[in-house]
Amino acid sequence: MQTEHTTAIARSRKRVVVVATAIVSVAALWSAGLFLAQGSGAAAAVIQTYTLFGAATPAVAATSSSSSVELGVRFAPRTRGWATGMRFYKGSGNGGSHVGTLWSPTGNALARVTFTNESATGWQHATFSSPVPVSSGVTYFVSYHAPQGHFAYALGYFARSLRTRMLMAPRTTRSRGNGLFAFSASSTFPTNSGTGTNFYVDVDFVTMLPPAVTTTTARATTTTKPATTTTRPTTTTTSATTATTTASTTTTTTPQGPPGITSAPTQPPVVVCGNHAILDGPSTAPSGAMTVPAGDNSAMFAFTATANTTYWFAPGVHTLGSGQYSQIGPANGDTFVGAPGAVIDGQKKNNFAFTQHATGVTIKNLEIRNFTSPTDQGVVNHDSGNNWTVTHSSIHDNGGAALMAGANNTISYNCLDHNGQYGINAYQGGDGITRNNTANLEVTNPGCGCTGGVKFWAVNQARVTSNYVHDNLSVGLWADTNDRGFDIEGNYISGNTSEGILYEISYNAVIRYNAFIRNAFTEGPANPGFPTGAIYISESGGDSRVGGFSSGVLDISRNVFTDNWSGVVLWENADRFCGSPANSSTGYCTLVNPTVATVSSCNSSNIAKAPYFADCRWKTQNVSVHNNTFQRTTATIASCTAANGCDYNAVFSNYGTYPSWSPYTGTEVEDAITFHQNNVFSNNTYKGSWQYMAHELSDSMSFSSWRAAPYNQDAGSTSTP
Repeated sequence: MQTEHTTAIARSRKRVVVVATAIVSVAALWSAGLFLAQGSGAAAAVIQTYTLFGAATPAVAATSSSSSVELGVRFAPRTRGWATGMRFYKGSGNGGSHVGTLWSPTGNALARVTFTNESATGWQHATFSSPVPVSSGVTYFVSYHAPQGHFAYALGYFARSLRTRMLMAPRTTRSRGNGLFAFSASSTFPTNSGTGTNFYVDVDFVTMLPPAVTTTTARATTTTKPATTTTRPTTTTTSATTATTTASTTTTTTPQGPPGITSAPTQPPVVVCGNHAILDGPSTAPSGAMTVPAGDNSAMFAFTATANTTYWFAPGVHTLGSGQYSQIGPANGDTFVGAPGAVIDGQKKNNFAFTQHATGVTIKNLEIRNFTSPTDQGVVNHDSGNNWTVTHSSIHDNGGAALMAGANNTISYNCLDHNGQYGINAYQGGDGITRNNTANLEVTNPGCGCTGGVKFWAVNQARVTSNYVHDNLSVGLWADTNDRGFDIEGNYISGNTSEGILYEISYNAVIRYNAFIRNAFTEGPANPGFPTGAIYISESGGDSRVGGFSSGVLDISRNVFTDNWSGVVLWENADRFCGSPANSSTGYCTLVNPTVATVSSCNSSNIAKAPYFADCRWKTQNVSVHNNTFQRTTATIASCTAANGCDYNAVFSNYGTYPSWSPYTGTEVEDAITFHQNNVFSNNTYKGSWQYMAHELSDSMSFSSWRAAPYNQDAGSTSTP
């Protein structure tokens, strides 16, 4: 039996509304220097540049050798970013024209620059003509050519690895040395190494560049604390029989989204993680604030805090005691703000940082780490308090979720990184949703469906725009169970191990002007035969009866897909419907006719009759996939073949078999999703090798067959090698 994402939610039905707003403006272009204006009318601040060696100086400023030589270092970024330039330390006698080069892992020159306006000695700096994107954990090389020798050095420097906040230089080993050189009359890739000598060659690295002008807003109605279980579809052998369907098609129009987003981003929006210009708070206590000194603050917060009080956390590490429930219980209207370097550390002992049901709480400019929140619970706003603001904070390396949501919350400019389960549970927004699910719960708890960057549940009218959602060990953005009215625009979604966006048993969305880069490269190979897309639409579509933004349509348009495992996959599980044992969202039914279609009424006696036959089933219908660009820029990708579900766009279902009283058995749903439910691909651009799947899992086809009868997909589209 082919199964679908299985889901179960906690019984709590509390409704909450989340509102998030953020505005980011560009103050200057790259050629004039890297600047970022924070918020409306704020003063510009210089973007942080990171290096390996900082202000360090060499043990020996100039060797006595005058041989012409290339000198370099091996380095790896600890997060994605850009190499913007390089530098080297110059001692007496190190004359001539110096040429610097950034090299790929295989020794190809990525950027080259000639140093000008050098000083007699000291660090010399040069900027590349344009920034070069570099990936987290990938080893690159940077070197310069010293035509007259007399270079700087320190023997044995790389006997140990060097690790800084954003960069690392690996130690030298017998097989892979660091501290590289090559004697040559001109610039060349250095491959020789000795005993780990540091030649003081360095890179300029940034985690952000000036983005386009963007606006981030969000409004949502949600239920809280979903606890889910998931099983991926598996490959089955199916047969086909003739069947009829009562599904109907609908003509729809696409609603207008937020102003200012007119194209998919070519680089991430504002990068929050590691960006001190955004994260750092006031260096002195605000007027009237109570100072919280670094150290053990358990006595200060042993009882609920005082209402309408501002607490300023001084620089340093703050702890809350050793108990499991040692935590901060805010009172109404409290503000908690951190100085630069202020850290609240759970010591791997405390479950939560901020709890209870106070309203109007503000948390900003704090680093919150090492809390052990259990699965499906959050470290900050654990009890989903109303009217909270969480902003300009770094919440990382915690268990469970970094954040929970409450009514009318405003959450923006946060770095939510390396948390055990989610960045945010039942919440939308934030600019740095990255590398969550470090507990790898889909492996330790197979099929749990309880991980990702952001998990939405029963959310009404959410706007998710201009976010950087990357490197999560699961789905990037996951809308699961009766979400409706989503506007997902202008996001940069990259490097997530599973789908970039998963829209599951939900309704009415616009997914537009987003960039999807290299998503699903773990889940795709792990689920051979079933295409795992950058966007996965599962039993979801447009229905005007549900209402909300984009009512009647699920529009996927003007996105750019680059080197993902697959593109857009439209799927519907024939065995999953309200009242079916295969409906893993236990206790939930469809939204299209809620007074008639209920868990109790969608039973074996009613299901084959109107209106139950049509209204008890979540349908992938009225999905329009148009004016997108699907491109494959790499010639080959390991294990990417037609047989294992790579490079597909698809619309299909499974052969219905379960339960025995289901009226959707056989090809009923396969025919409906493919021919009768108004699912249309059109006016797309395909670059590279692409393939297509329709009707059922085994029906793989070429572009020409996909466009021909009986499928008639992708009218007006083009495909080039």
